[in-house]
Amino acid sequence: MEQKLMSDEKPNGQKAASIHEEHWCQHPACKRWGSFGYDRGKGTIDWWCGEHRPDSAGESR
Repeated sequence: MEQKLMSDEKPNGQKAASIHEEHWCQHPACKRWGSFGYDRGKGTIDWWCGEHRPDSAGESR
């Protein structure tokens, strides 16, 4: 039977390196965590908190 690996496991049993990136809200003067990422294309992602995330019209609240 083939062994299934978790996404953070390597075939030799070692854990993969943990990567943690800080994403803070991009609204001026906001110090909250940017939980909502919006892809602008070409590898650029804007991060916003729940209060300042862009609405369906594409503008921040």
